[in-house]
Amino acid sequence: MNGPEFVGSEPIDRGTWIALQAYCCTVENAGVIKDCLSWSSRKWQQLAAVTHEEAHRECDLWRWEGDDLVVLGYDQHGEDRVHQLRESGKRGGQKSGETRANRAAEKHINQAFQPEALTECLNQQLETTGSVLDEAVDRTSTQPTMPTEPPQQKEKPKEKQTAKRSVLMIEFGIRPPIHTLPIREIITDNETEQVWIDKRGQKWERVLGDKPKAVA
Repeated sequence: MNGPEFVGSEPIDRGTWIALQAYCCTVENAGVIKDCLSWSSRKWQQLAAVTHEEAHRECDLWRWEGDDLVVLGYDQHGEDRVHQLRESGKRGGQKSGETRANRAAEKHINQAFQPEALTECLNQQLETTGSVLDEAVDRTSTQPTMPTEPPQQKEKPKEKQTAKRSVLMIEFGIRPPIHTLPIREIITDNETEQVWIDKRGQKWERVLGDKPKAVA
């Protein structure tokens, strides 16, 4: 503001120049108001807080280049600095968001692979598989009992049910899944035995009719 152009201008032109500078800084247009020659006085007042007559005055603080108004003394370096800081903040925010997401995922994985969580998951799978087998056993055990069958033959229903489960699992290929958590390697998976290694390197073994157990 100590330049000869500003000092030698009329007070009305000084005020107009300050208003034009403020508008250019707001829209970050590098000090050039594009296609504004045909703007009405109302539009000038609404956008730049100056009138049509004030913007078209002859002055050393701005000039017209075709339909564009070039505001002299615009701080282009300051605008470039603002763009750099904005871009840096954007990259920093993205990196921070990725870091938080990675930490949340790591925490979830660590919680999922706790021994308690693995045991609970395996128990749920066993309960679900047992319900399916029980329904299959009930459907196959609807044959009428012979009148001459002695009552003593109905003893030990649990052993008979276990035997029926074994027959069903072999006959219909029904067997509980290994488990739903990530598995590193499946060693054995057939109708009578399942052996696998989980992501932590723990080896598990399950024999037909038994619960999984960790092995060395």
